[in-house]
Amino acid sequence: APFSKKGKKAKKPSIKHQIRGVERLLLRELPPDVKKQHEQRLAALKQGLQDNAVKEKEQKLSKKYHMVKFFERQKLSRMISQEERKL
Repeated sequence: APFSKKGKKAKKPSIKHQIRGVERLLLRELPPDVKKQHEQRLAALKQGLQDNAVKEKEQKLSKKYHMVKFFERQKLSRMISQEERKL
C-alpha cells in the first residue's frame, strides 16, 4: 500500500475526487480502447456515488427515528402485558 511522507497510510481518494480525475482524463486525446475503459470506470464510479447517497440517507433516517421506534415497542409491550394481566 502507498505511504505518505510521515509513514502513515495514504487515504484512498473520495469517489467524487476519482470521478473528477477520470472526467479530466477523458478530456484528453486517448486511444479508443483506453477511452472506453475510462468511460466504463466513470459510469461505475457514478453508480457507486449514487449508491452511497442512498445508503447515507437510509442511515440518517434510521438514526432519526430510532427513538420513536423504541417508544412504540415499549408501548406495545406494555399493552401486551396489560392484556395478559386482564386474562
